[in-house]
Amino acid sequence: MDRFSGVSIPDAQEAKVVDHCDECGGEIYEGQSAWKVGSDIFCRRACMLTNIGAVTITAGEE
Repeated sequence: MDRFSGVSIPDAQEAKVVDHCDECGGEIYEGQSAWKVGSDIFCRRACMLTNIGAVTITAGEE
């Protein structure tokens, strides 16, 4: 018996685009994790952090 029988893996080409990232313009697909700040939506954490102006620092050396 095939160990993957009965497992449904969605076809990436059939994924529905439901929004676009407010930072990079990338597509956000149905079922994809995304980040929202106010009314803005982001495809990746890096896009969200760039958009809100977050920067990496070393504490005590600023």
